Amino acid sequence: MEKDDAQRINIAFLRQVNVPQPIEQVIVKMTAKMPGDRYQSTAIFINELLRAAAAAGIYGSPPLWPQPQSGQDGSQIRPNPQPGPGSGSQIGSNPGPGGGSQIRPNLQPSGSSMITVSCFRCQAQNPSDRLFCTSCGYELADRKAGDDLFMGPNRRPILARFQMQNGSLAGRSFRFHQGLTTIGRTNGNDLIISGRTVSRRHAKLWFDAASGRWYLADVQSANGTFVNQMRLQPNQAVALNDGDVLNFGDEIVMFNIIY
Repeated sequence: MEKDDAQRINIAFLRQVNVPQPIEQVIVKMTAKMPGDRYQSTAIFINELLRAAAAAGIYGSPPLWPQPQSGQDGSQIRPNPQPGPGSGSQIGSNPGPGGGSQIRPNLQPSGSSMITVSCFRCQAQNPSDRLFCTSCGYELADRKAGDDLFMGPNRRPILARFQMQNGSLAGRSFRFHQGLTTIGRTNGNDLIISGRTVSRRHAKLWFDAASGRWYLADVQSANGTFVNQMRLQPNQAVALNDGDVLNFGDEIVMFNIIY
């Protein structure tokens, strides 16, 4: 069995047992086929898992796993966690097996006064200490806004929006800057659509400043990329119009131009 097929089966199983989507995204990245698409350190993996747990409502405010720091001699020094006041501290020193201390997550619900940041791409609300959106994985710093150089008649950037019509993302809306956006089923794409008919590298979306138009191209997908039911040839680029209906395999998407 191919690794890609095995991962597809794992995703189907996770949904069958109702694993929350933020946790599913962590598991998909952790088991990615290509080593470069996986988490590159245990600390990063634990942080993302705890953040996903918070997004799924399992923990109120997860702790960050202590990051190694370099000493003067080049050796790595791990901070010594200190217990917080009361039983609701995020990092505690409860005795573990053998009498040692263990790090435990905070099981207390987060306060209502937590500062949140709205994700540009999917508009989900995230705690301000997050680096990436817990719903779609987009960088909350929104650095791709620097790609928006072409302005519309109202002097605002011309952006693109996908409104997902079916599948696991049905009802979700995603916005895109004028830079290149890759679309596919696996990690490493800008927009991940985990439908079984979506190829690992399926399509790409970009804005052409010379013509002032959005373009879509198929990237040799197995089940095809369609614009208003017309299948694109491999690497064929088609200019999009507001209201076009797109298909990535069986996944249906409404395309809109927004300002």
